[in-house]
Amino acid sequence: MRSKHLFGLAFVLWFAALGYGQTETPEPLIVATKLAEPFVMEGPEGPVGLSIDLWNAIAEDLGLSFEYRLTSLDDLIDGVATERYDAGIAAISVTPDRESVLDMTHGYYTDGLGIAVASGGARSPWLSVLNNFFTLGFLTAVGALTLLLMGVGIAMWLVERKRNTEEFRSRPTKGIGDGFWFAAVTMTTVGYGDKSPRTLPGRAMALVWMFASIIVISAFTGAIASSLTAAQISTGVRGPEDLRTARTGVLADSATVGILKDRGVSAKAFGSVQEGLEALADDQIDAFVHDWSILRYRVTEDHPGELWMLDSRFNVGSFAIALPPGSALREPINRAILEITRSPVWQRTVERYLGPTP
Repeated sequence: MRSKHLFGLAFVLWFAALGYGQTETPEPLIVATKLAEPFVMEGPEGPVGLSIDLWNAIAEDLGLSFEYRLTSLDDLIDGVATERYDAGIAAISVTPDRESVLDMTHGYYTDGLGIAVASGGARSPWLSVLNNFFTLGFLTAVGALTLLLMGVGIAMWLVERKRNTEEFRSRPTKGIGDGFWFAAVTMTTVGYGDKSPRTLPGRAMALVWMFASIIVISAFTGAIASSLTAAQISTGVRGPEDLRTARTGVLADSATVGILKDRGVSAKAFGSVQEGLEALADDQIDAFVHDWSILRYRVTEDHPGELWMLDSRFNVGSFAIALPPGSALREPINRAILEITRSPVWQRTVERYLGPTP
């Protein structure tokens, strides 16, 4: 009996050594992600953020084991498409190009492109116009016109002051004022008639000034219009339609580059959102375009009162999770996304990271 027991024990040990009857533990999924505050941020023990909270909830719901791999957007897209990564999550917009090489899940957050401007560029149209009246170009034109009127007024007073003292008084302080008034009302074709030359030189000068005033008014109007137009172009970004004539910044290698190009907008590329916003604050550009929620977060955190978010959004779309083509996880993840994003917990999570929806 003892020999049989020993034989049975040896058989069990041999069977276990071969691994028969054991269930292999599946390897954890590799989930690629990239920094995109507040959707993905660096935390003390790994990535945190709105998108990370979503994936953690999905993994818990489906019983998935995983580990995050922090990388760039280009590597995330390529890695998921070639199955080096099992999934990718950050703030990944669904685009036709990405859909052609990836399986994109249902969207879990709807966003659009936003425009950040310097606080002065967010003024109302009326305040912008009022402010532009105090530009250097406007004040220069007004100053030049005032000097010209003063010159004509002094000349008229000099020829009229002896024979027309009723309308061009002899005292210089009052007489020059009379001449200035005559030059102004004649130039503007108002012609009140309260001041009129009586001497032959005075009338000849008035006749020349009447015709010259037409040229002066045209030149003055052109100078003012040019000044106001230039100021409006540099500070008047109030929506996507103004980007074509503005110095616009964009995040390099983002989907926004192609979107702006299709709209005829030539944009300067920056290596990060923070770099672009710094350029905007330093007046190197007039507007910076990126995902609205990410822009608002960075403007609120880094440039409160200095930069401003326009209310308008354009090219509205969704953020989704990227999966390899034909991934068996797509349907289970889609069901989990629908359940999670409809819950009150998810709404509170969104507000915790992004604040109340404006």
